[in-house]
Formats: sequence, structure tokens, C-alpha cells
Amino acid sequence: MGQLKMLNLNGALKVYQLIGKHLPEPDSDIYDYLQSMLENITRDGEQEQFVEAFVLMSGRSAIELVNLPHQTMLQLLGTTLIENKILDLKRFCEQIGL
Repeated sequence: MGQLKMLNLNGALKVYQLIGKHLPEPDSDIYDYLQSMLENITRDGEQEQFVEAFVLMSGRSAIELVNLPHQTMLQLLGTTLIENKILDLKRFCEQIGL
């Protein structure tokens, strides 16, 4: 899948603006966390914001992402969340009042 590059602070804050309210509390299992996050996004009808955030985190185009096999896309999503330290980002943004 290639090496992912961690977002800079501006990119990370943009991702948080897009999906921060959908980020659940940390779970021990990344796939439970992903499922909960995706359910929150779907429930609120904000799939476009999710795709924009995924594009920013992965460095790939939306077309590239939707053309990936389902399992590969989920693996990439999990990797991008871990590599971009989304749980730390959530805590940081909450601590500074965002």
C-alpha cells in the first residue's frame, strides 16, 4: 500500500473538523472503533466529510479509495487513523476546546 505520511497540524485539524464529532471513545479493537465511527458518520449523513478526511489522511484521491477492494480499504483506513494518531488528536482538540 505504500508509506503513509503523517499529516501536519493544519491537515490534522482539518480532519478533526470533518470527523471529530464522530470519533468514539477508544476501544481496545481498531475494527470495533472503525465500525462505531462509520456508524456515527452514516447515522448523521456525513459520508462526504468522511471521504474528504480519508483523502487527506491517506494522500489518495477519492476515486482511488472507492476502487480499492473492501478489505484493503478498511485496512488502509485503520492504518491512516493509527499513523495520524487520531485518538491523540481527539484528546488534544478536546483539551484546547475545539
